[in-house]
Amino acid sequence: MQQITNIENNKEDDEIKQSRKWTGRAMYGTWDGTGIWHLEDKTWNGSGPWEGGKLGGTWNVDGKWTSEGNDYGGWEGKGEMISNIDFLNHMDNYVFIGGCIINVIVSGINYFIGKGGDTATGIVFAVLLVLTIIGTLITRSTTKGKLKLKGSWKDTGEFRILDINGEWRLGYHTGTLYGKMKDRKPI
Repeated sequence: MQQITNIENNKEDDEIKQSRKWTGRAMYGTWDGTGIWHLEDKTWNGSGPWEGGKLGGTWNVDGKWTSEGNDYGGWEGKGEMISNIDFLNHMDNYVFIGGCIINVIVSGINYFIGKGGDTATGIVFAVLLVLTIIGTLITRSTTKGKLKLKGSWKDTGEFRILDINGEWRLGYHTGTLYGKMKDRKPI
């Protein structure tokens, strides 16, 4: 009888582990981790690794849970994901910077070739140069992303199963993260 119970638990653990996926437009992969349920303030803290090909990193989420019955309820969490690769924060900034650089070069050439002191061209040159510098300083690459997750939980014996579904953002890439976790119930 004990052997049958162990086989059932191993099958359930495998199904839970295989449910953990993250997807985006150009990438996808799996994630893993553990969580700790706190009974006194109804919070949850979880962390673990995620990967997809050469891309990978860690995630860390803090959440709150509510009871809707004796053995089930709702859950919400927010957190951070760290990547092993840098991503551009906002691609539109690079388009803006490219346009400004082209305008600065053209304005500079017009100003210095004309040498007539065309004030308007000089002012446009100065303004675009300042905007290019500001745009360059604002636009940076990052390895940090954000997670915003929702889910539900149910108690099964001495464990609590958390079913997660939500969104992630890493630089200008976005996607979804979903799956289940099996952790010890809060005491």
